[in-house]
Amino acid sequence: MVKNYCFLIIGSVFVLLNIIVSQNINTNYFGIINNDENSHINFLISIRSLPEFNTYYSLAKKIYGTKVDEGVFQEQIKTKKEIAKLQSLLAINPKQKNLLYDLYLLYQQKGDLQSAQEYLRKAQLIDPMVK
Repeated sequence: MVKNYCFLIIGSVFVLLNIIVSQNINTNYFGIINNDENSHINFLISIRSLPEFNTYYSLAKKIYGTKVDEGVFQEQIKTKKEIAKLQSLLAINPKQKNLLYDLYLLYQQKGDLQSAQEYLRKAQLIDPMVK
């Protein structure tokens, strides 16, 4: 009798935990199993820093082509274009501290700390109050 209650309690706890855990499934999961391109892109963005990224990226690129690049690397592409735009403006006016500081911020965001520090140094030469 006690054994039956024990099994009933353990079984109930297991079912309850299973229900709770199943509610925490990533929303991209259902999109991925239904071959939704945006779900694949969101998934790739979320695992970009993991070693498995290249494997999943290659598979998604075979399925969706260059659209994957546009989605996954959208921020990097935008940053690169913005840097090119600011550098062309800087060629016209090399003493513009705001352009130099903006380039500092963009290179810092990109992870190129050496270039970022160079632009910050140039901005500080024009205006020592720039921090």
